[in-house]
Amino acid sequence: MKKVTRDVPVTNSLANLDATRAGHFIYTQHVTLTPGRYTFEAAVLDRESENLQTGVKKQSVVVGAASPDLA
Repeated sequence: MKKVTRDVPVTNSLANLDATRAGHFIYTQHVTLTPGRYTFEAAVLDRESENLQTGVKKQSVVVGAASPDLA
């Protein structure tokens, strides 16, 4: 099993909290995968909150044969 990991620290002020919650965070990382089944997992951790909250999302992904139309 091989793992691709990256911490992406994001900071914001409490004055912008509502706008941050209403928005979207998009992070892109390109990897080259051979055909097969993979599990994508994303986690979010609020380190500043007194009530430690985390969010985790797991999703299975099937990569097929290479195609010039797929990126």
